[in-house]
Amino acid sequence: SIRLLRLLPSSRKRSEIECKLFEANIADTKNVPFEALSYTWGDTTRTVGVNLDSTAFEATVNLEAALRALRKPHQPRVFWVDAVCINQKDLREQSEQVRMMWDIYKAAERVVVWLGPEEGDSAAAMVNFANRATQTQLELAETTKRERPENFKDTQWCNCNGGRFGLEPPRTGFQNLIGRQWFTRVWASVMGISL
Repeated sequence: SIRLLRLLPSSRKRSEIECKLFEANIADTKNVPFEALSYTWGDTTRTVGVNLDSTAFEATVNLEAALRALRKPHQPRVFWVDAVCINQKDLREQSEQVRMMWDIYKAAERVVVWLGPEEGDSAAAMVNFANRATQTQLELAETTKRERPENFKDTQWCNCNGGRFGLEPPRTGFQNLIGRQWFTRVWASVMGISL
C-alpha cells in the first residue's frame, strides 16, 4: 500500500495549505484516482509549515509553492508526493517506496510536473507550448501525413507556431524554462522518455 495526500480546497489564495494523508492500495487506484507530483525539493533547509492531519509539517518552499498553485478553490485533489507520502525518517520504507516509484507513476491518473513559479518569460513559453499543441492537434485532424515544403528539408523547420527555430531569435522563456532544476534530474529524463 501507499500513502496519498488529499489537498483540501480553499478559495483564498494565501490561506494555509491543509492536507490529509490516507492509505490506498496501489493495485486498486481506480477507486482512488490520484495524480503524481513530479518536482524538485529545492533547498531542504528552507521550509514552510503546512497543515498535515492537523499537525505542522515542514515542507520545502518549492513543495509549498506547488501545493498552493495546484490547490483548487472548491474541490480537493489527491496527489502522491514523495516528500510527504514516504516517511523520510524510515530508511526501510524509503527504500521500499523508491523501488515502487515506477509503479506509482504508472498507476497515477496523471503526472503533474511542477517546474516552479512563473518567472521572467516562462508564461510566454507555456502559452507557446499550448498554442503548438493545439495547432498540432488541428493539423493531425486534417491529415495524418505532414510533409515539409521542398525548400525546408533540414531539421530546423517546424510547421507550427514556433516557426523556423534556426532562423528566428532564441526564445528566452523556453531557454529559461528548460534551464530549471527539474530538467537536471535523472528521474525526470526517465519519466519524459517513458510517459
